[in-house]
Amino acid sequence: MKALSSSGNKDGVLEAWKQWEAARNAHAFTDAQMTAMKEQDSYWHLETTVPGKEWNLYNVAYPKTALSAPNDGTTSTWTYTNTHKAQPLQIKLQAKDGSITNPSVTVGGKTVTYPTTVPKDGSLVADGTGTAKVYDQTQHVLDTVTPKGSATFAAGAQSVSYQATGDNDSKAQLRFITVDAPKKVSAPVTIDAPDTAAPGAASKVTASYTNRGTDTLKGLRLNAAAPKGWKAVAPHRKFPTVKPGQTVTVTWKVTPPTDAAIGSYSLPVQASYKGEQFSSQAIAQITVQNG
Repeated sequence: MKALSSSGNKDGVLEAWKQWEAARNAHAFTDAQMTAMKEQDSYWHLETTVPGKEWNLYNVAYPKTALSAPNDGTTSTWTYTNTHKAQPLQIKLQAKDGSITNPSVTVGGKTVTYPTTVPKDGSLVADGTGTAKVYDQTQHVLDTVTPKGSATFAAGAQSVSYQATGDNDSKAQLRFITVDAPKKVSAPVTIDAPDTAAPGAASKVTASYTNRGTDTLKGLRLNAAAPKGWKAVAPHRKFPTVKPGQTVTVTWKVTPPTDAAIGSYSLPVQASYKGEQFSSQAIAQITVQNG
């Protein structure tokens, strides 16, 4: 926690953790995805598209071991294999034993130069968006750099070269990074509810469950856990079977008591089915206010 509190990227780390937890708690990942993410030395990136409901999941090719190169003006060359589709150059460069000045990378005959100085133990990160950032060792941003030139990783094997100058005996540790096309993941249970309600007044709350697996589910139920004193009435809440890809929906008439206190209330809707241990839920927040 001490390291996190001193990090310049603390807010980004906490936000990423929050989104991963939201997706996990929503059961947005398939069993196959969960297994893949548990593999040693696998890296993943999650991008929120609809808060609490939908995300893009990226498999990231991030080498465990960095390539090492001197910063004496000579050229270092390697063969790099991109296992994903062609995409803009992404790199992470770390300065060891001294600073690095004007690093450049050549891919497919095209050279990208980053006109900056990376301090000792600092890093330069180019994420393919058109700019790069220089960080100190605690992830505080020191510089935002507009590179000279552009380059693309082709699919498959290719030659990649690096050149820079720097302090005597300084070394660059480089990682070339590529990402797979995004996989859309989404919460199997979604809920549509009004933001506000009046004491004693009924509102419609609709929840849906989508079977994102490959097996037909049997005896699926959608249950609303209304706050104490509230009524939640639905004509049906149970489905004998739900086929892969099928979506089922339940609509409740939800009514707070006439003496409900003004404030915010949670209304969870949980899905469960027979045949295996499972539960997934979505939670609506409804604020009771005077009509």
